[in-house]
Amino acid sequence: MTLSESSYIELVQWTGEQARSDKRGKLCPLTDGKRAAPVDIWQIANHPREWIRQVQGTESLYYRAIGSAEALMAKAGGIATVPSDHRHIVPPDPAY
Repeated sequence: MTLSESSYIELVQWTGEQARSDKRGKLCPLTDGKRAAPVDIWQIANHPREWIRQVQGTESLYYRAIGSAEALMAKAGGIATVPSDHRHIVPPDPAY
């Protein structure tokens, strides 16, 4: 999948606008009214609803981080490695 920087930003903005209004992280729409899904969404999902379900499902199982390379490396250095035979979920650090 190849997205331009502007297409990626548009996808992130649109995705954030789709969140429920009571959810942390919901983005305010840049325009009045409901916008159609970005054209590039079809590169990564069969339907915009599928993309939203995937993003919402990811929220509870995986970590995501945004920041400079230096900040991400520093954070990664503080995460312990877990043997593959030990499955557990560690809640995100609220201070991060």
